[in-house]
Amino acid sequence: NQGYKHFKSMRGTAPYFEQQKLRLFSMIRQLGSPTIFLTLSSSEYAWDDLIISILKTKKEIKDVRELISQMQCEDICGLSKAEFQKKDEHFIRESAEQIVQSMSHPERNKFVNENIVLTTIEFQNRIQHIFKLLKIKGFIDTSNKYRLDDSFIRIEHQVRAYLGWFG
Repeated sequence: NQGYKHFKSMRGTAPYFEQQKLRLFSMIRQLGSPTIFLTLSSSEYAWDDLIISILKTKKEIKDVRELISQMQCEDICGLSKAEFQKKDEHFIRESAEQIVQSMSHPERNKFVNENIVLTTIEFQNRIQHIFKLLKIKGFIDTSNKYRLDDSFIRIEHQVRAYLGWFG
């Protein structure tokens, strides 16, 4: 039982999900059945702003240069990859959007998967923003008849590093 107890706070374990289930059942007993159920899935591979921000977090310019050298594209910002690589650090960092635009889908997917912590943080921030909006009086309707009062959130990763929100 001691081992079971310690895993209650570790996401993805059976004790964690058991604890979450009990929390949800308790909430339903106190508040009644939910009136809305919402499932959101991230589309992290299509979020250019996410990929740009991850690229900008790279402290070492050599990491960015290495990424560029491995890309399949012929040019970036109208320059050949070789010419682009010769540009100074400031120019390369300011060209993050063009670098991302030049990435193929498999390159984007690989880059996102290699930076899963930042991707997860971004997804959680977006969920929190949605919840803030849903709690604002009059956001859903002008008569303020509908708004979010209580919620239960579960965020999980799928096998392919897919983020999903269930609540």
